[in-house]
Amino acid sequence: MKKILVWDIPIRLFHWAFTLCILIALIIALFVDDDSTLFSYHIFFGLSAGFLLVIRLIIAIIGTRYARLSGLFFSPSETFKYFLTSINKNSRKYVGHNPGSATAALIMFIMVIGLLISGLNIESEFMEEVHPIFAYVLLGVILLHLSGIILYTINHKENIALSMIDGKKVGLEEFGINNSQGIIGLVLTIFVGLWFIVLGNNFTSSNTTLKIPFVNKTINLGENENENRSIEKDEEENEDDD
Repeated sequence: MKKILVWDIPIRLFHWAFTLCILIALIIALFVDDDSTLFSYHIFFGLSAGFLLVIRLIIAIIGTRYARLSGLFFSPSETFKYFLTSINKNSRKYVGHNPGSATAALIMFIMVIGLLISGLNIESEFMEEVHPIFAYVLLGVILLHLSGIILYTINHKENIALSMIDGKKVGLEEFGINNSQGIIGLVLTIFVGLWFIVLGNNFTSSNTTLKIPFVNKTINLGENENENRSIEKDEEENEDDD
């Protein structure tokens, strides 16, 4: 069998943009103190990851065969069977997403939505507590996903990570896609670029608020949140003294 085109340009662009935003947001969350001005970039890239999920939904509707949302859903029995046989060199190969990568993608999407909702409502004590839980689950799923890619590469002797660069995987010619959707990819790239430009114009690390593009919402950044928490803490201490 030869290599066939499986992933169109829009899905590949989404994959790497989404990966980059999540990676930067997680690194900042794990290694930068939330009192630092750099921590504001955690919010910047977290919001961008959420925006990219909207782009993913658009791709799921207008994208090619393997980029559609239906390609992420497998029956519970097929998913269970895949996980049981995934360590086997003779395990079934899939042209598009396999049940393992599909499950990982869906969980990651759900976790990012959870992070976005909890992050935008971080003033709530409950949201503040669940926000890192979503983050650690996301990190765990990413590590499992990377482990699955390595295992698949070893078992089937095919570098599937490369497929998200050139869009190609080994398969029968009739299962390949005929259109890489380059024009749609260009339009989505411009749209995503506009998001970063507009969000960037509304953002500096020293700002206390940030206006989210395309929606009428302004959120507090780290400095403001820290001040609010400090005030709440002082009030609690005063109540204790009384």
